[in-house]
Amino acid sequence: METKKVLFFVEAVTAAHLIRVLPLAKSLSGQHKVFLATLNPPSELMNKILDIEFLPLDSTVPPKEFLEGLYQGCLPYNESRLREQMAEDMKIIKQVRPDLIVVDFRLSISLQASTLGIPIVNLQNAFWSSRYSFKNPMPDIPLSRLLGSTASSIFEKVLWSPLLSRPILNWFLRPFNKIRKEIHLAPFSQLQDLYSFGDRLVHPDPLELFENGRSWDSLFLGPITKMPEIPKPDWLHKLDPQKKTIYISMGSSGRSEKLMRILPDLVKEPYQWVIISNEDETKSLVAENIFVDQFVSLPQLAPHVDFAIINGGSAQGYFFLSQGIPFLGIASNMDQHLFSQCVTRKQLAYYLRSETLTLKKVREFIKKGVWNQELKMRCEGFARILQSYQPERTFTLEIDKILKKQSRPLLLEQRVQ
Repeated sequence: METKKVLFFVEAVTAAHLIRVLPLAKSLSGQHKVFLATLNPPSELMNKILDIEFLPLDSTVPPKEFLEGLYQGCLPYNESRLREQMAEDMKIIKQVRPDLIVVDFRLSISLQASTLGIPIVNLQNAFWSSRYSFKNPMPDIPLSRLLGSTASSIFEKVLWSPLLSRPILNWFLRPFNKIRKEIHLAPFSQLQDLYSFGDRLVHPDPLELFENGRSWDSLFLGPITKMPEIPKPDWLHKLDPQKKTIYISMGSSGRSEKLMRILPDLVKEPYQWVIISNEDETKSLVAENIFVDQFVSLPQLAPHVDFAIINGGSAQGYFFLSQGIPFLGIASNMDQHLFSQCVTRKQLAYYLRSETLTLKKVREFIKKGVWNQELKMRCEGFARILQSYQPERTFTLEIDKILKKQSRPLLLEQRVQ
């Protein structure tokens, strides 16, 4: 096949979006010319190492603003920001003139996708698909925090029904649908439609987690668990293999405040603790059984870990499941809630709402997670399923198939003048 141009748009509002895209982009770079537009692209040296041409995506929602917006119960998009993003999207498309576009959470592309005449491949978790049947979880928002742990749990179970939750979630669609109406496109009827736009939907998930009697017309790549290479920490050899080791990290998008408050008492438990955080509260945790760092290589650490406490998101969650390691997901935003619900339904992990976190609950989950042999066996069995997937190879074959079918349409020439 002749060399084609593939353009990735990555809205890196959390680190996980870029981390999962890089192996896929790299898998194409030997055969095609690959461009990747994202916030704060890597250095020129990384361009050469990965054989990818990185382009700055200046209109990306700043990660801190995005996460704060979620915490306040909103998506930080308005008409002005979307129009700015649309203009930058088109500028980059004109510059690259791609044969195919791959999108990871660049929602502004949904406003122009059908008019570009270019195949759009959307990388999105399957739990956001309209084909996945689920009850919308109530995220950690001011209302849930105002109600308190007990009342918010009752509210979610009893009152947070589709009748109430769907109109609230669809409120976020207003700026998108206003612009779609202006350009004579049908409005999105639900949030899942916005997240699932494009000509081909591919999921960085295993199908086995979503078998619910429905047929899927999308592609399941399997989880992308490749992690960036990081030097081995100097404390790794100090871990005692005879002691149970608990890993703690809330990542870039977890709500760590409550966990930090209980941490001094939690680490008194007779385990070995690896805490990955840059929070000030962790600096005072000094003991022979406590190891604190800002970064760590998970592939190097995993053989030492017996149980993990994470933010409930799919990035770390899939990694630990691929190693047969159970975890507690302390979820705050909807993405974390949805993934945590999926794995707990399969009895592969534990799940806790961030606003209901207490020292007693976390202690109980750790005890169950460390000593529950049935859970450990289920996780090890599921790890074998995850390890059977080859996401980069499957993705490359799918992209090649699309490109073989596609010839550059005249519509593209008309649109990008």
